[in-house]
Amino acid sequence: MGVVQDVGVPDRSEKVKPRRSDRGLWHHMEGLAAADEFIDPRVYQYNQQTGLEQVFKIGYQLFNHALISALVERWRQETHTFHFPIGEAMITLQNVQILWGLPINGNGVSGVWHNKTPDQWSYFAGQYLGIDIPPNKIKSGHILISALCAELNERVGETDRTHQQRARVYLLAALSSFLFPDGNSTSAPLNYVYHLINFECLSWGSAVLAYVYRNLCCTAEKTDQTGINGVMLLVQHW
Repeated sequence: MGVVQDVGVPDRSEKVKPRRSDRGLWHHMEGLAAADEFIDPRVYQYNQQTGLEQVFKIGYQLFNHALISALVERWRQETHTFHFPIGEAMITLQNVQILWGLPINGNGVSGVWHNKTPDQWSYFAGQYLGIDIPPNKIKSGHILISALCAELNERVGETDRTHQQRARVYLLAALSSFLFPDGNSTSAPLNYVYHLINFECLSWGSAVLAYVYRNLCCTAEKTDQTGINGVMLLVQHW
C-alpha cells in the first residue's frame, strides 16, 4: 500500500444499492440445510470440477449499504484502486481466491455470445439442463431463475446425464443470481451454459473480479446512479 494524497470523494447524495437477484437458490439451500442435507454428491462432484463448489456454502447475506457506498466513493478508475487517507488499496485475485475459493488459473471465461431463436434455446435448455421450457417463456436467451430453482426441488434422475444436467442448473443459478448479478435480476442468460458443458475449471475468479472492477468504474463515474451490478458482497467481505 503506497501513501497518496487524499483527493477527496465525489458528492453522492444517496447510498449505493447493490443489485439483489432472485433469492430462490438460497431458499433451496436453506431448505436442504433444514433437512440436514446438502446437494446430492453425485451432482456435487461436477460442481467441484468447475472450482465453484465453495459458492454454495456462502449462503444468503445482507449488504452493508453504507460501507459499499463509502468504498464506491473512494474508487478511482485511473488506477482501479480505492483511495483512502492513508493510501491506496485494491482487491486482488489472491483476495478472490482466499475469500471465496474461486479458481484464478485455467482458461479465461470468454467466447462468442450466441443468438438463437426461442425454439432453439428451448431445445438447448432441454439438452443441457434437462428442463422443459416453452419457447414463449424464453426472452432474449434468458429464462427465469425461479424456473431453475423449481427444477432443483424435483427429484434428480439416476443416470450420469441427469446428474450433469442438475449440476448445470445449480451452476447457472449461482452464476446468474450471485456471481454476475445485473439489472436483469430475475432471469439467467442461457449463454452461460456454454461454459458449463464440460465442467471445465475456468478462471472464474478473474471474470468475477473484472466484472466488479467494471461496475465500480461505471457507478463511480455517475454520481446520480444508485444501483450497482456485480457481486458487491465480495467487496464487502474484502
